[in-house]
Parts: sequence; C-alpha cells; structure tokens
Amino acid sequence: MKLIKRIVLYFFALNLMAMGVALYLKVDIGVGSWDVLHGNLYDFYHLTVGTWVFIVGIITVIISLVFYFKISNVLAIITNLFFGWIIDFWFIYVFTFNISPLLLKYSLFFLSLIFLGSGIALLIFTKLSPTPPDILMLSFMK
Repeated sequence: MKLIKRIVLYFFALNLMAMGVALYLKVDIGVGSWDVLHGNLYDFYHLTVGTWVFIVGIITVIISLVFYFKISNVLAIITNLFFGWIIDFWFIYVFTFNISPLLLKYSLFFLSLIFLGSGIALLIFTKLSPTPPDILMLSFMK
C-alpha cells in the first residue's frame, strides 16, 4: 500500500513540475537550462515541447547507461514519456493565454517556480526513478 501512495505522489509531482515548466515557457521571462534546449528545438523543428522532452530524455538515458549501467534507470524513459505528455497538455490546452503586462508576467513566473520547486521536492521525497537529466548527473558521479 505504501508503494501505491508513493507512485500516486510521484505522478502528482511530475504534474506539478510539468505545470511549472509549461507556465514559465508560456510567460517567456526565463527558463531552466534543459527547458531552453527543449524550447529552442520546439521553435526550430516545430515538434511539441513534450515531444522534445521525450526525445532528449531517451538520448540522455542512453548516454547515462554508457557511463553507469543500472537497469532501473531505463524506467526513466517511461516517466519521461508521461512528463512530456503532461507538459504538452498544460502548454497547449490549458495555458493558451497571451500575457502582456509585465507585473502579471512576473507574478506567473513566480507561481511557475513554486509549482516546479514543489514538484521537484515531492519527486525527491518519493525516492522513485529520477528524471533523465538527474540520471545523467548521477551516472557522471559514479
């Protein structure tokens, strides 16, 4: 039963993270390093941001497996697929507005950081599969 709670909390954490990422991409004030990559690939190749999250995540997991092979890290590919879908859901279907007032942009950016930070904290709390960038960094450490 405890595992089921952790899994539900894990997917809730991924949802919070996806809301944060989609909102700060929409606000367009500043983004994290991996999200800059996904956003620029979206602008250049016109696939969705979530699709690029998934593609880059697969490549990242494969590279990390070269440095440190751990079979449980392959689960991050499934997690990343879900994460990409949720980012697309929030980015395409929910956050459809355009924001022009600067004060509103900063307020929504701050809100997106709260979503993202809360999601990351919950994700770590569950002690389940980390995201592909985290797996890459852990593989480099090993």
